[in-house]
Amino acid sequence: MRLFEVEKIVLGRLKEFCKTTSLHGWKYVVSSKPPAFIRYIWLVTCSTAMFIAIYFMTLAWIKYEANQTKTVMETVQGDIYRFLFPAVTVCNFNKISKQAAYRMAAELSDANLTKRESVVNSLKLLYYLVSQDKLNLPRKDYELLTEVLHRTGKTEEQV
Repeated sequence: MRLFEVEKIVLGRLKEFCKTTSLHGWKYVVSSKPPAFIRYIWLVTCSTAMFIAIYFMTLAWIKYEANQTKTVMETVQGDIYRFLFPAVTVCNFNKISKQAAYRMAAELSDANLTKRESVVNSLKLLYYLVSQDKLNLPRKDYELLTEVLHRTGKTEEQV
């Protein structure tokens, strides 16, 4: 009697699995709508497909086991010192010479041509002349810079 209860529980779970699985066809095996002959055809079809899948998976596993992947870590470096390494050049993109700017500030301050603050402010504006960004330079600052350059006898191109 106990065996009958276990069999009933197992068959109930198997029927529930067949109804809810996403494996195609198994729900038609346990469905009560199609006739018994159609359910039998579905059972044979699904069982055959499952056994064929198991067969091919077994073949793939046997092939995998026979041809294991071997990984070798080996360096194949040659003599690096024989190859010329290209030279690296670091370019200074700053077109304004700091030393020349300080010399100009000293000349202007020594000659008392303008106030020291004006010289410092005008030297900060030299970047706008060199970088072709005169549109962002306020008109008043541009006039101050050209006046300082004029007093030193320099032009925009010389700076």
